[in-house]
Amino acid sequence: MHRATCLFRWIAAALLLSSALAHGTETIPLYVGYADPPLGTERSDSLTLRLAAQLSVRSQGRYHFVAMQLPRNRLNLLIARPNWKGVVAWANPVWFKDEGMRRYAWSQPYMRDANLVVSNRQNPLEYSTPASLLGTRLGCISGQRYAEFDALFREGRIIRDDVPSELQNMLKLRLGRVDAVLVQASSMPYLRQVIPDLDNWLHIARTPRGVFQRYLFTNRDNADMLIYLNSALREFDTGPQWSPPGH
Repeated sequence: MHRATCLFRWIAAALLLSSALAHGTETIPLYVGYADPPLGTERSDSLTLRLAAQLSVRSQGRYHFVAMQLPRNRLNLLIARPNWKGVVAWANPVWFKDEGMRRYAWSQPYMRDANLVVSNRQNPLEYSTPASLLGTRLGCISGQRYAEFDALFREGRIIRDDVPSELQNMLKLRLGRVDAVLVQASSMPYLRQVIPDLDNWLHIARTPRGVFQRYLFTNRDNADMLIYLNSALREFDTGPQWSPPGH
């Protein structure tokens, strides 16, 4: 899209939100537990900022969504409260111990992504099941749940090595401080941008850890919000900006 057109649309959206705020629009936190692009909020091209803007504009003045980035541990504490307010973005029920979708109110899925298992070409690893990584030190993200690995972590058969971000994990992998890293396919364009030689030394296992859908969720008591989220998602442009390359 032409840059001038994009700028015009963002200005129009901002004006609409300003007008809405003057007429009692409800402010809704849109929480994201990721620090890295494209989902983290620090860059202007953040998908979370884009998602907040689209949800706000489509509400026609009813809601103003504000993107709020939290460490996963803090996010877990927040949503454990009985009357928490807001919406969590880019989530999947498995990661929040809600496989039956009964603890929280889940939207329809809106993005397809994948979890990749990556290693260094000097010691390339292939993946089939969690047991295929026995004896390794595995780079993970602090606060995130890896359900199928939990027993192996507890038994010490795989060493879980946590850091706050995927970028930090990749840098540790390059230095040989971990044997493998779990990374989202949607993060790879950013990682290639900030680590220019990445493809010279990175090995991506042929089989991903898994392919999954991303959802929004809110408090189960917030039925009106869930109705709105599903209505807005049905109207979303489902083009490539919501899916990682190749998936």
